[in-house]
Amino acid sequence: MTLRPIFTYLIIFDALSGFLTWLLLFLILSLSGLPAAWQTISLPAGAAAGLWLWLRNSIGFTDHDVTVTMLLRPQRIPWSRVAGVYFYDITDDDGDEVTGRRLTVRYHREAEPPAEPMPTVFGEWRAWNQRHFRSLTLPVQFPPPLTEIGYVPREPRTWLGRRGNRQRAAIRAEFAARGYTLPE
Repeated sequence: MTLRPIFTYLIIFDALSGFLTWLLLFLILSLSGLPAAWQTISLPAGAAAGLWLWLRNSIGFTDHDVTVTMLLRPQRIPWSRVAGVYFYDITDDDGDEVTGRRLTVRYHREAEPPAEPMPTVFGEWRAWNQRHFRSLTLPVQFPPPLTEIGYVPREPRTWLGRRGNRQRAAIRAEFAARGYTLPE
């Protein structure tokens, strides 16, 4: 199954890349002395480049691996190398209220788990962790956790919101099918 997130944190970069493509083509065509009609070709080409970069972002689940494509390089992570899946909280400016969550996949750098034991000293643990593990954040934002006060979930009113909810549910189902339960 392949999911294409509608709004990602890279959407600004994608739109900017499309605008810069248009600007570059416009400048080349302007400086080359071609008629003005040729310059209008640069606008759809820039829009197509921005749209292609935006639609290039995807999350794919297969029986053997999870694939996340952001920008130009897909990252394939075999399920056997996944060490854990967890939420990373995004807080407001004060840091006291969670406004959203990102899903992070932690996986082994090598095919085999590390042979050496995990150190107990924090500084040594950081070096050991960087040497043996990597993490990948999926380009989808999840709502904040349910609390007694604050965030109350509601049904989205637009097709964009409903599609986002379906994508988040599909991601949860794929990870749950492989034994990685995610908190609500």
